[in-house]
Amino acid sequence: MPVSTVLPLIKKWNISGSLNTNPRSGRPRKISAKTARRIVWDAKKNPQVTLGEIQATMEKDGVVHARSTIQRYLHKN
Repeated sequence: MPVSTVLPLIKKWNISGSLNTNPRSGRPRKISAKTARRIVWDAKKNPQVTLGEIQATMEKDGVVHARSTIQRYLHKN
């Protein structure tokens, strides 16, 4: 393991006594990484699927998001 990997970990341990990450500032993401991957996977599996159909499929599994949010994640990928 490179020294450049170990030294920051030792420094963090000496300062805080832990290697846990600190909370970050900013608004949390609306969609988890797993849900975003599923949206893209559904769209790639069937390119003719509509946003409403993706939304309905997600709602069946208990995940509710607006069509505009789903569309935003499809345009990112």
